[in-house]
Amino acid sequence: MRIEYLARGADNTLICVTTTTDLYSARFFIGTMPGPLREVPIAPTDHSIMRLRDGGTTIILTAEGEFNVPSPLLNAAWMSDVRFGAKRFDLIDRSRTTVELTDGGLLLDGVPADT
Repeated sequence: MRIEYLARGADNTLICVTTTTDLYSARFFIGTMPGPLREVPIAPTDHSIMRLRDGGTTIILTAEGEFNVPSPLLNAAWMSDVRFGAKRFDLIDRSRTTVELTDGGLLLDGVPADT
C-alpha cells in the first residue's frame, strides 16, 4: 500500500489516499492524529475516480463529498488548492510517511509537522 495523496486542512484534518496498484485501486481516509484515520467509501460508479487529460486534475467521488486535486499545469498554486467538498487542503510531503491498515482505520507514521 502506497500513499498517492497526503493533504492537511487548516483544522489539522488529514486526508490520505492510498493505492495498491494504480489510482483506480484507491482508498480514501480522513481524520486527525494521533488516532487512526477512518475510511470513507469511494462512490460505487464507473466515474468515481477520474484523472483528467488536462495534465493531471484528479477527482475522487466519495460518500461524503468530492476530493479534487487540480492539475499542476493549469494552477501554479495547485498544491495548496486541494479541495474536499468546500474545505481547502494543502498537499504535504509524503516521502517519509508510512501507513498501516488496522481494524480501527489507517495509522500514519512520519507525517511532517504542521508549519
